[in-house]
Amino acid sequence: MLDHLETLNSHLAGHPAPGLDPHDPLPEVALQAAEGFNPNLSRLIASYRRTRDSDTSP
Repeated sequence: MLDHLETLNSHLAGHPAPGLDPHDPLPEVALQAAEGFNPNLSRLIASYRRTRDSDTSP
């Protein structure tokens, strides 16, 4: 688990993790890891996803 979190942290700090899009500032795997940590963070993640998804919709 700690290795996984360190990899995500490095990716978010600008050192792309293997298998993750280097241009994705918040990979879905990082959002999934943070989701449920607390209600406020979960609401922010949901808001981010809605915004991200609406920006990529045709």
